[in-house]
Amino acid sequence: MLPACAGVAKSLFGILMGYKEVSLPAEVTIENIEALHAEVKTAISEGCKDGLCFNTSLTEIVTAPGVQLLLCVDKTLKMQGVPMRLKNANEMLNQSFRQLGFAEQFQEWIETHA
Repeated sequence: MLPACAGVAKSLFGILMGYKEVSLPAEVTIENIEALHAEVKTAISEGCKDGLCFNTSLTEIVTAPGVQLLLCVDKTLKMQGVPMRLKNANEMLNQSFRQLGFAEQFQEWIETHA
């Protein structure tokens, strides 16, 4: 089960190369992680057998709770044999993941099905 935190955020769903797509907000922080978690659960429950793609084109800040959510989603999907990836990742996100010790994981997510 994914962790729930407090907050509100809006994300849109779409399809990209057979993936279910979730657009991340500009900031993925403790303040908006609960709403994002709910949207991710919906995407998974609707079926994303080909994979789940997070569109990060608007995302500028990802704090530790945001990274934790992405790690939990990845673990949940891997248990189902479903890949996860990040689309439109920028250097700010790379730095956030690197500072938190998850540079390798970040690279795996952006390179999956690139």
